[in-house]
Amino acid sequence: MLKIFTITNLRYGVIGFLIASVIVLISKEVTFLPEIVIAGFLTGFFVREIETSLSKTRLRKLSFKSQILLRPVIYIGVTFLIIVMIILLKILFNNECDILTALSENGFWNYLFNTNFYLLFILLVTIGLLVSFIWQVNLLLGPGVLMRFVAGKYKSPKTEQKIFMFMDLNSSVRMAEKLGTEKYSELLKDFFLELTEPVLKFKGEVYQYIGDEVVVVWDKENGIKNDNAIKLVFEVIDKIEKRKEYYFGKYRLLPVFKVGIHYGETIVREVGEIKKEIVYHGDVLNTTSRIRSVCNELDKKILISKDLYEILEEKLYSVFEPVGEIDLKGKKEKVFLYSVTKK
Repeated sequence: MLKIFTITNLRYGVIGFLIASVIVLISKEVTFLPEIVIAGFLTGFFVREIETSLSKTRLRKLSFKSQILLRPVIYIGVTFLIIVMIILLKILFNNECDILTALSENGFWNYLFNTNFYLLFILLVTIGLLVSFIWQVNLLLGPGVLMRFVAGKYKSPKTEQKIFMFMDLNSSVRMAEKLGTEKYSELLKDFFLELTEPVLKFKGEVYQYIGDEVVVVWDKENGIKNDNAIKLVFEVIDKIEKRKEYYFGKYRLLPVFKVGIHYGETIVREVGEIKKEIVYHGDVLNTTSRIRSVCNELDKKILISKDLYEILEEKLYSVFEPVGEIDLKGKKEKVFLYSVTKK
């Protein structure tokens, strides 16, 4: 139960609260301000939790059209329950009685059938759909990116220290030939879905999907805390292993990948007019890509740079084996690498 009280859920509760407050101020419905803003907070809070739960179930595989039709049905039910809960709490607080007595109160049933209930009901469903829309846009852009656009954080370039991870499938060309374009695309979709929970759990952010490759980025603090950048890789390996029957049954293979992780300075800025995007520029990305590319040559699954190794907080969950200084394509100086395996 306590797992739903996350910072993100509370943030969306605040968004619901603010939307409700703005609507109240515009419509001048000050009489019902306490109930509306509290209901707005609860709607935003639970909508975000519902969206997260939906993304973990088979419903995520429904078409966009089906999901659009399904959401209002869910939010109507949630909204009704929120309103009932608020009415009951108000009666319990004012009359100091138990729930059964509150349900028998004429005030409870009278409120459910008057105009104010319908107005509040429509208002909360609207808030739910708006919060859901914000959530979907946030998923499209990536967690936190929408707020950065709104705040104009990267209108001017910023220099930041970031951790980058490049992960891509082994033998992707051979798999594409074996499976065919459509089924290979399905495999990539399944593979990328395996990253969803680990990325959120270990405080990362998906920067880009490029063909069969995904790029994940962390702020320095989030990436090194509890060795999050390393733990994410092992979590994905474990998730795929647990679903091996699914992969062998559908694709007759188990996806295997290689990973390169590096830490360094990057320039972050907003680019584009027709399609805006927050992008990272700098040698750190090129170096991370090159580290990932030598995994096959060195017969290693996970390689990290010495720069990252030296700032990791704990190093308790992995075995780090020095590989030595390696020539990377396009780099003048050699880069010292470590291979990583799970303890």
